[in-house]
Amino acid sequence: MDLGLFFVGIGLTIGFALIALVFIIQERRTGRKIYFLKEATLLGIPAGIANIMLAGPEFDIFNLGSILIPRVTLTIWVFVFGLFGLFFIGTRHESPDWKIASAVVTIGIVSILCGFIGWAVYDSTNVVIVDFIWHASFGLFAALIFGYGSKVYFDANRRLPEIRSLVLAIALMIVTVAYILGIVVYDVPILFSEIPIGGENIAIVLDFVRISMMISIAITLGSDFEYVYRLPINIYDIQVNSTAGMNLYHYGEMDRRRDPNLFAGALSAISLIVQEVSDSEAPLTRVISEDRSIMVTTREEHGIVATAIVERSSLFLKRSLEVFADMFIEKYGTVLESSGYSSSEYDASLLVYIAFPYLKM
Repeated sequence: MDLGLFFVGIGLTIGFALIALVFIIQERRTGRKIYFLKEATLLGIPAGIANIMLAGPEFDIFNLGSILIPRVTLTIWVFVFGLFGLFFIGTRHESPDWKIASAVVTIGIVSILCGFIGWAVYDSTNVVIVDFIWHASFGLFAALIFGYGSKVYFDANRRLPEIRSLVLAIALMIVTVAYILGIVVYDVPILFSEIPIGGENIAIVLDFVRISMMISIAITLGSDFEYVYRLPINIYDIQVNSTAGMNLYHYGEMDRRRDPNLFAGALSAISLIVQEVSDSEAPLTRVISEDRSIMVTTREEHGIVATAIVERSSLFLKRSLEVFADMFIEKYGTVLESSGYSSSEYDASLLVYIAFPYLKM
């Protein structure tokens, strides 16, 4: 039995299970979905079990064998890392750059296919080349995802300097470098039948570095759970307006510079014009300029429109705005049903901080 692989597998299984449990409890408690992270940690549990199976035949409960188990394990990791990538994208964008996303997905698929092709032709002379493509494409896939994640948190630290952002950015960058080094100092020499740079144990050292950084990332996120929602995006104003064009509530500095009711009326007029010229009944969802986005979510049945003026739209911001609109309706539903509106009747500041927990009070 390989005790190193056994304890790594146990640690991964228990660690992912505990983190997933925390995410599930938090989601039930707040009603806010932790996009992609919960699914990634749940999928990490079978990845940990697969690592345990690598420790020896006595743990190979499905009789996959030492050749097939690594292929299954890395296939699971492709999906786990892919979900992490979606989380990183969701903090910055409402939808990804599809050209880049397609390239990354293609690399992941190539890794999975080459892994199983290598298993099928294990006795062939070409297996070394296939296995190199398998390992190298997986390393590149992981490096691209964690490298992008590092950029996300470096941006977050630049906009709002915070030790957590810096720790996460550095840890993710170290993971990225470790995967690239794995290709250069281990996979390439093996391809040319040479001893890996630094000896055979270099792979173990790089695995230790990656696992250590992953643990530091988990601890950093666990130290402040709401940090999961923190965004490297400026939020300038949050409003609730009536569909008739009257401001009911706003959070931000707009009242010091312009009349919120003027903005509400203009937004209502734009929405009507768009529906008129496009012959569509679909509500307005966003207005975009070069350096600003107005995100819009409409609740026609209650006669309100919630908006957020932000640097750029993102998946998490969109969800936060929807949660805020629903909570506003739940709290003020009976007042909204009345014939008249008065902004003095609504104080939704607490709701803002619940729906947008990454805002500083």
